[in-house]
Amino acid sequence: MKEENLYLNLENYILGRMSPEERLAFEAEFADEATLKRHLRSYEYTQKAVELAGRLSLSDTLVQVRQQKTTLPAPRLSWLDYLRFALYKQQPRWMLVSSVVAVCALAAVGFLLWPAADCPLPALLTQNYFKPKTLHARAAVIVDRSTAEQASEWYAAGLRDSLDDLIQRLPDPAVPTYYAAHLAFEQQRYAEAERGFAASLAARASLKAFAEFQDMGRIKFNLLLSRLALQANRKATLKVLAALRLDEDVQGEPEVLERIAQLEQALTQSSSKNWKQCQPY
Repeated sequence: MKEENLYLNLENYILGRMSPEERLAFEAEFADEATLKRHLRSYEYTQKAVELAGRLSLSDTLVQVRQQKTTLPAPRLSWLDYLRFALYKQQPRWMLVSSVVAVCALAAVGFLLWPAADCPLPALLTQNYFKPKTLHARAAVIVDRSTAEQASEWYAAGLRDSLDDLIQRLPDPAVPTYYAAHLAFEQQRYAEAERGFAASLAARASLKAFAEFQDMGRIKFNLLLSRLALQANRKATLKVLAALRLDEDVQGEPEVLERIAQLEQALTQSSSKNWKQCQPY
């Protein structure tokens, strides 16, 4: 048997890796039991010599490392490492204090630089506002045609003082009040817009001509937007929207119903954190 095969079989024999048949065949290759034992002892001596040589080699390597004169480079530590050392290795108090101060400073800088949440109110007012639908020719059924046309033109030109003067002069100022309310809303004068839209709704009861005036649902919706701007109250607006959906003037206005659904969705999906940034106008 070749020597390399002999040592391989000896290892398998000692470690019990042979089947009973292989074990009997291996033992039968030797003339007597004494020869087998001699080979086994020789294998054990060889293994011990290999292990001893490995330990001696490792020991010599450690001795050489200890005898080296060169110094190792200093480790590069971050502030997190110093914080860990202070907490877990009981480093001096000044190091713990400095680490805590550094963490607090970083947190403060991050808080100041973090972008503030945007208030959704301005966008909601702009996107949902209804511009005047009724033209001056149709509004002429309320007052004389020339006055209605003049009020419409002054609204388009943004002439607030002219509309106010017309409201003061006319015995029935419904049309200029209507246009003045829209102009105030567009100029973000929401308190005036609220009063103007409310006055337009009140004038309806005394004027039969308002039976042909088809902007009632839009006026009520714009009045709600004006109050939302003045109060910046999301929850209260949602309650008013639910009631406005059932209003008889709104029921006949598909565009107003659609705008109510859009505003409800926007109010529901907006976060409380964003609304805390809103200030009433």
